[in-house]
Amino acid sequence: MRLLLLTVSSALALHLFSETSQVQLLIYFMLKFAMEILLSESSVVTTFYFKWTTSTVAIFLAVLGLTVLPVNVIVGSYVTNLFQDRYVMFVIHLL
Repeated sequence: MRLLLLTVSSALALHLFSETSQVQLLIYFMLKFAMEILLSESSVVTTFYFKWTTSTVAIFLAVLGLTVLPVNVIVGSYVTNLFQDRYVMFVIHLL
């Protein structure tokens, strides 16, 4: 019952956000979901397909973790400087 109430209240709260905020939340959720899948299954996939050891997978994840913030800054500043928000939202509406 508590989970149902939380789900209903979350759905009602979503309507309080503007369309642009809803799209941003959806993109954020999808990125976090994909990253969680990548990180949680990386050891299984790399061991099965590439025969990597645990220490090799740990080094790979460390390098991946160190590149997250610089890549986010570069992509964020590039997209922000290249396109205005209204054009990004227009393209999202077309999709």
